[in-house]
Order: sequence, then C-alpha cells, then structure tokens
Amino acid sequence: MTKDAIERISGMINEMVENYETLDRATIDELFITADNNSALFHPRFNEVLGSLDSNFDPDYLHYTLEKLNRLQRIIDVSAKLGSPEQTLDFEEFTPTFELEQDDKDQMLKLSSGMRKIVFTSTIFDAPHKRRLLNRLAAMEHEIHQKKGRLDVILAGVQDVGETLRKFGQDIEPLSKRMQEFAGLARKGSKEYDQIPPPDEQLKLPHHEDE
Repeated sequence: MTKDAIERISGMINEMVENYETLDRATIDELFITADNNSALFHPRFNEVLGSLDSNFDPDYLHYTLEKLNRLQRIIDVSAKLGSPEQTLDFEEFTPTFELEQDDKDQMLKLSSGMRKIVFTSTIFDAPHKRRLLNRLAAMEHEIHQKKGRLDVILAGVQDVGETLRKFGQDIEPLSKRMQEFAGLARKGSKEYDQIPPPDEQLKLPHHEDE
C-alpha cells in the first residue's frame, strides 16, 4: 500500500508537469488532498513544498507551479534512492506535532467553524482568496482529528492569515483573533518549536515604517 500510494502520487505529479500549461485549482486540490492523506510517507521537505504550492498557486504564474512540481518529483526520486520512508525517516522526529485535550479540540473546531463563516460571508475577499483560506482551514481541521497533528500545518495557516491581515488590515481582525487563539491551542499541545514566536506576534499589523 505504501509503495502504491507513492507511485500514484508520483504519477499525478508527472502528469501535471506534462500538462502544466492547463493546470487549474481543482487539480492542485486533488494532489494536495491525496498527498496530505499520505503525508507520513514523505520526507518533511516534500510536505513543506506541497504546502507552498497549495498556498501560492496562481494560474497566471504557472512557471512557478512547474518549478514546485519538479521539486516534489525530485524529492520523491531522492527518497527512493536513499531507501523507504520507514527505513530512513522517523516522522515524529522531523515533524513537530501537537496533541489535544478534548476541550481544546472542541474549542479549535468551534473557532474553525467561526473562521469559515467569516470567510464565506466576507465581501472583501475575491473568490481565489476565499478558496485559498477555506482550503487552509480544511487542512488545519484535518490535523485536529489526528492523534498527533502536524504543527507546521497550523503555522502555515497563521502565515496565510497574517499575510491577509497585512493586505486587508483591520477589516479581518475577527478572523485573525480567532486564528491567534486556534494556533495558541495547538502550540500549547506541542513540546517542540518553543523558539517560534507566539501566534499573536505573527498576526499583528505592521508598523507604518515597515510597510
């Protein structure tokens, strides 16, 4: 099953590379969901590049997407030469994780639902931006339901909302406040990444001199 899953995802990437000029958001979503459900099979670098591809996909800059796809395929090829993921990688050793108490999990799901409603009803986001944020929320919710969630996925959500805050300003403060609490709960359940600044430091508007 492990080999089959890797070969299937590798085949998807190869097909996307061959047809990159016609790539659309739905195809990227399919790759992200398929690979994310098998994330433990891949080197953390693969998941990092995949997350960047998902977050920054732009149909007007497909050469950037092609570069990311080639990197994903190269990572798979190198990992295959080095040996199977089970032999060469300890998923938890390389990827910071978090574990949740039931109360924290319930609160995070409540916050996620609130953020989704804000994004859905917002009139300041265009359709691609809404889709990007909703995809990010879906990925974060997936981690909540895992026995050990990946903290990197949550931090990527913090980054996305931080960039959105800097773009749209105080108009999305209700979204950024919920994300701040959401990320704080995940971070509380993690023994790693103590050096990363708390989410409130990443979700502040820049000073005028920094703009």
